[in-house]
Amino acid sequence: MGIQNLNMHQTIDKMQTIFMLRILLSLFLICTAGLGLSPSALAQDEDPVNAESVGQAQGLQRLSLDQAISRVLSVNPGIESAQKDLLISQAQFEEARNVSILPKSSLRVLGGLVPDVPNGSGPENNFPEVDTSLTDLGPFLRLRLEAFQPIYTFGKISNLRKAAKLGVQIKEEGVELARNQLIYETKRAYYGLEFLQSMKAFIEDLQIRAHTARDIVEDMLKKPGTEVTDIDLMRIDLFIAETERRMVEAINNIDFTKMVLKVLMASPREEDFEIESKEMVARSMLPLQSVEEYLELAHEHRPEIAQIEAGVEARKYLMLEKRSQFFPTLGIGGFYNFGLAPGRQEVNNPFLVDQFHINSGGGALGLEQNLSFHMTQAKHKKAKAEYEKTLADQQRAFQGIEIEVRNAHTQAMSKYQAVESSQKALKHGRSWVLASTLNFGTGIAPPKDLLEAFIGYSTVKATFFETLYSYHNSLAVLSKAVGMELADLKY
Repeated sequence: MGIQNLNMHQTIDKMQTIFMLRILLSLFLICTAGLGLSPSALAQDEDPVNAESVGQAQGLQRLSLDQAISRVLSVNPGIESAQKDLLISQAQFEEARNVSILPKSSLRVLGGLVPDVPNGSGPENNFPEVDTSLTDLGPFLRLRLEAFQPIYTFGKISNLRKAAKLGVQIKEEGVELARNQLIYETKRAYYGLEFLQSMKAFIEDLQIRAHTARDIVEDMLKKPGTEVTDIDLMRIDLFIAETERRMVEAINNIDFTKMVLKVLMASPREEDFEIESKEMVARSMLPLQSVEEYLELAHEHRPEIAQIEAGVEARKYLMLEKRSQFFPTLGIGGFYNFGLAPGRQEVNNPFLVDQFHINSGGGALGLEQNLSFHMTQAKHKKAKAEYEKTLADQQRAFQGIEIEVRNAHTQAMSKYQAVESSQKALKHGRSWVLASTLNFGTGIAPPKDLLEAFIGYSTVKATFFETLYSYHNSLAVLSKAVGMELADLKY
């Protein structure tokens, strides 16, 4: 969705380039000046502004990932659309279930005007000639009721009923599929927002340090015999300008990602919110199981697999229904005729039938057979080919799902290991900066060692945020691939 347009990796690469080429000079100048900041402050990881206090001060809603997912699932039209598809399939199943009870029954009622026939015009007077002009008209009413109740259909009704029931199951899994897709999209947007805000906080911290360094350099330039020059000040100004540009990009991407979440949650577009954490943290860091276990979970929980299996069975029953059309349908048929015309003489003779004066009915055993066998043969061939195609599609889908699960597991495993390594690297980088700062302050280490320490630490911290984002996203992909939640989330 929209979060893919953020181009995370390209952004982080550009940021790393800036960190390595420009910012470290300003930090180095702060250290060499020995004014205003302690060694521990130079390597601190805390945000300059507490996220929770900011959110409370501004009265913004604080939104956790669990809450975001719950809101999306409760209001998103994707779920409603899948539920309407389920209602349609349930109505079709009800129709197929009721077709066994009087599937063919009709009532026809006619009424109008007909020429009257006076009494004495029947066989008692040897049928005298009667003037039936249109000037002497009277009302009439005719009714015909027909019905046919199948007794044995050779599988026509039962196979349709089974196919329709499987159709309901397919749509039920469709609701779960839509739900899983929305959960994944919400996670991806939330993790993207968390990553961008972490980078924004990092840039803010660097800007504070850069402005402090600039003030120190300006003071040093005013003193005689200083080692700094106007070029150093220009380099810091260039870095400040670059960080300002990067901050604008980060803010715009944050606004866009927030809008993605608002659209998913159907929230008012003018309503603002804050996510639970201003900086990315390692969550759900549980050791992953073997890929075989996740393949078993996918077979049990993946809605697409249940849909495919139900689809194969449904196609089989539809094929059997077409084959049953080669055979007749046995049943009981009945009819009832009624006619009434007050202005016409009623003739009580079983051999003389007046359709305007009738009251008769009957029923019998019978059969119904479609004699267009050439058409039935073509329909059966088509249904059989569709069933065999579904079998082939099933195997292809199983292969695709297996590849998807294996790939998601590989990515999640590698990202999990990368987070562990990145955490160690961040800890070592912080220690390196502290040690280099202390050594430089006592005159033991040259400025080059301190500069290298800051280069390494800045790169490691930026990489740490990227690695966390990649891990959380890969776990979301794996959860979607197996069809169940693997992270420690409750929604």
